[in-house]
Amino acid sequence: MLVFGATVVGLTLIWRLEYEKEFQLEVSNATKVGEFGWRIPIPPITEFPFQVLSDSNDTPSRSSLKLYENNTELGPAHSVHSDISNSGSGAFSHWGNWLYFSSSDNSDPRANRFHYTASVQYGLNKTAIISLAFVIILAGALSVFFPYFKDARRKASDLRISVFYLISRKILKRLIQPAISDRMFWCAFGVIFLTGFGVRIYWMWALGLPYIVPDSLSYILPALENPYLPFGEARTAGVPYLASIGLAMMAHPIGFTMMYTALWAVSTVAIVVVCFSVLNLRVLALILLAYLCFIQKNMALEFTILSEHAARTMYLFSISIMLLSIRRISILVGVCLGLAAFFNIMIKPSAMAFLPLIVIWYGLAWFFFSRHSARRVMVSAGVCLSVIATLMVLYMSAFDKRYNSFAISHFDGLNLYAQVGHLTVLDTGIYPEIKSELEEFLPLYVEKYADQRKYAWNWLIYGATNEEMKADFGDRSPVKSVIEYVGHQSMKETNIILGELAVEGIKQNPIKYLDLVAYTFHQLAFIGFSFNYADFFSEKSLDYHREQSVEMYRWFLEDTGWNDTPLRQHVRSGLEKNMGGVAEGELPVGFSYVSEFIYWSTYYLGRLAETLVKVGIGILAIGFLLTLYGLATRRLRISAQHIRVENSIWGANKMLVISVLLAGLCAFGYCLALSLYSVSDPVRFLANVQDVYILTSICLLASLTYPLKRIAVLIGAKTRITGNNVGENV
Repeated sequence: MLVFGATVVGLTLIWRLEYEKEFQLEVSNATKVGEFGWRIPIPPITEFPFQVLSDSNDTPSRSSLKLYENNTELGPAHSVHSDISNSGSGAFSHWGNWLYFSSSDNSDPRANRFHYTASVQYGLNKTAIISLAFVIILAGALSVFFPYFKDARRKASDLRISVFYLISRKILKRLIQPAISDRMFWCAFGVIFLTGFGVRIYWMWALGLPYIVPDSLSYILPALENPYLPFGEARTAGVPYLASIGLAMMAHPIGFTMMYTALWAVSTVAIVVVCFSVLNLRVLALILLAYLCFIQKNMALEFTILSEHAARTMYLFSISIMLLSIRRISILVGVCLGLAAFFNIMIKPSAMAFLPLIVIWYGLAWFFFSRHSARRVMVSAGVCLSVIATLMVLYMSAFDKRYNSFAISHFDGLNLYAQVGHLTVLDTGIYPEIKSELEEFLPLYVEKYADQRKYAWNWLIYGATNEEMKADFGDRSPVKSVIEYVGHQSMKETNIILGELAVEGIKQNPIKYLDLVAYTFHQLAFIGFSFNYADFFSEKSLDYHREQSVEMYRWFLEDTGWNDTPLRQHVRSGLEKNMGGVAEGELPVGFSYVSEFIYWSTYYLGRLAETLVKVGIGILAIGFLLTLYGLATRRLRISAQHIRVENSIWGANKMLVISVLLAGLCAFGYCLALSLYSVSDPVRFLANVQDVYILTSICLLASLTYPLKRIAVLIGAKTRITGNNVGENV
């Protein structure tokens, strides 16, 4: 009855559990249907056990898909296909794995330069839920009504243990223990790494310039105006410093990309060497190397003037330092780790979430390795935190001298308001003059957009709108109301006011805020987990790159009113000699072949990475259940003493367990911290720690094979194990 009741409750909770996913539609290969209709395949959105429901003959209005043209919703949905073909005007139908649609003005979607996206709700497969419930109830019934089949149960247990032992020892062992020699490993390492490096060199030559997006100028401008101390009110000094060095070295914008490629090379070599020398991995280390070399998302951000690539490489590099030096804690280690953490914070202030991990790392070093005295660990930790604190104070002092504010940036309040602007308290509280103006349009935003989970972060703090929002709000926005209240363009005062409004809204609506945090955490940790970012490495992206190149030339060649510093003059002279590549309208030889290589390598490595994540989670679940069963039946006892000794259930390589803890906490802590104050682009923002995700899965897969094998054998042998005789019984 207990099993039946728990199954019913669990089934009720997850039956109506639904998520929403937005995705881009590839309309360049659309097939014409009738006069105005078009048909394209729906890309794979989810995998089992999730499902997306579409319309059919029996359920013609079941699909939840919404279609957007330049962020304006089209419709009506569930239209008859003949109406779509003959009338068009935005009508569409989600039928099976196909989308039948028409543009709003009945133009050709392949040539009208409109941007088409869609969103759809998906949930757990109902058949899978019912099947799982049936299996659970059947298992519970068998355990209740047939307890006297002890001998059969013992044989089944022995069979399960034998199968698990075979899998863990014969298959997973080949991935974990040295299945290839050192010489073979380094040969494979050289081939993969040099191929990845060659692809990057080719792409630099082919493009001639890095990609830019609307945020790119905010990283370049501080480097141009203050090359020796490049930071602005919104951007900290990390990426502008890299830009300043790259531009000075090459006298060309491609110098920025070269700096990013150097970061990729250092961080990739560091983490793979750690996997080989410290974690004793071979095949899994080569898989990680291939992932870091060829995944399109990483390469797209590496060739774009944004901060995500620098942040992700610094997370990998910092974890490499931790794993390499955990056996040799010293003052020098503290200094190096402090410098790496500070530079990561300068790249993205969200790296503040990394500081608790440093404290945890020192605790793990003391707990797992008895050779470290408490005094040595505390001295090194004190040095590390002192380095970070000293450099932060110096930076904030420089910021105070330039902007009259002892802070890291003037963007924290704006960031927070972008997250919780819809929670603004309008009837009471601070700044009544601003709220009286917000009352005219903010409730409409809450009702039409925020309540539907269609958050418009850029509109809240930048005033940026699409056609639909322009029709609803005109040129009004919260940030414009604050600027009018201040009376002049002051980022400092705007940041303070919006920050105070955001904090007030959180205090007055804590439940809604926690719900928002849970939603954004899910969006970041799950929806953001992808292997492609934009459509950069294809011929279709070249037109966009040429248009943006004209804007980049203007930064350096035209009189924009910025300070004409020696660095800007230096880059101008370099550009006048060589503009280069695609920017001049040339299509390099071999472009399509390299694009195809990136596409297919991303596809196969992405599938492999997803498999590693799922297998790692599965092994973790099995280990958890086996451990609970062993502890509940008192066949297994675990104490802190035998966790610390080398000959324990963790196996010979305790570093794998530490790596799982460090990488897992790093990824989880980052996602949680970012969900508390800002998530506007999950796919882009998760890139900071997505490599850490993969590293966690690889180490999880490797580390849990040792204890699972031992726990399984211990439970199967029905031997009561205590701290000191674990190794003897195995």
